[in-house]
Amino acid sequence: PKRRKAYEVLQQLQSQTEANHHWGLIYIDLDHFKWINEAHGHTLGSNLLLQVAERLQKVASPHFLACMGGDEFLILLSGLSAEADKALQQVWALQRKLKKVFERAFKVADHKLQITASMGLSSFTSADAHDTDYVKAVDIAMHRAKQAGRNTACVYEPGMQTEIATQIMLETELRQAIEQQQLALHYQVQVDHTGRPFGAEALLRWEHPVRGFISPLQFIPVAESSALIVEIGMWVLDQACAQIAQWQQDRKTIDLSLSVNISARQFRQANFISMVKSCIQKHQINPNVLRLELTESLLLENVDDAVSIMSELSRLGIQFSLDDFGTGYSSWQYLKKLPVYQ
Repeated sequence: PKRRKAYEVLQQLQSQTEANHHWGLIYIDLDHFKWINEAHGHTLGSNLLLQVAERLQKVASPHFLACMGGDEFLILLSGLSAEADKALQQVWALQRKLKKVFERAFKVADHKLQITASMGLSSFTSADAHDTDYVKAVDIAMHRAKQAGRNTACVYEPGMQTEIATQIMLETELRQAIEQQQLALHYQVQVDHTGRPFGAEALLRWEHPVRGFISPLQFIPVAESSALIVEIGMWVLDQACAQIAQWQQDRKTIDLSLSVNISARQFRQANFISMVKSCIQKHQINPNVLRLELTESLLLENVDDAVSIMSELSRLGIQFSLDDFGTGYSSWQYLKKLPVYQ
């Protein structure tokens, strides 16, 4: 069943559920599903969705499961406890079962895919305000779960709606910042054990015309949740290569390296390798002083693909730095596979 049927069932639940009893909602969104489509094509993505739906159906039954579009699903729970706390516990109990659905890898064609999901959930009674958009409420909670790092769940709270509105406004302003060239790179020096500078790390900063400097902790997650991070990431790489080209004009700075953070979404772009090569050629720089900084969690999502991309760029002379190692599913075994310099 699709979105329209889900809203019909929701209206029935509201009208048929006794005023003192609860019903629940769980909104499910697959993490980084767009990357799978980008890397393997939409046919494989569609077949993966079919397998996900089959597993969810088995766990969710006898509750109602709907596909809300793309990689998003909604479960409507009926017959919950009259006590609010117990009703919410019942919703959490199903959510824990749903999470286990993703612990086992999915096999699609010749690919073994390990994916996770973010979920928003809540419970309501028929006595709750009828003008409440319940689906939007758990959708908001799901987005909060994504902001918390994905592969987790979050309960809806009324204050979240205001917070999401703020995020939407920030995304609009960030688009304007790109157009109006409000973004800039700052450089943090890197030194060796003797204190001698050997390079720098490029850090993205946003100077808002009204609010002044906006912390990357605020705007980077907004950029990452949209396609903006790809556009911004390529701008950063282009500016960094331009800076390297300037340094190479002076014998005092010709050997300085420059590290650039690469987002997961940018790294997974089908044309990422060609874009990096194009940037190097455009500015005629020595690729040996360009370092691309990747996070551990990015690499572990698909180690074999990551190794393939990194190996091809390494052959050009580009070096890779691994950031945040040990904060995720760390293993020394992975380090043996990855062509990591730092």
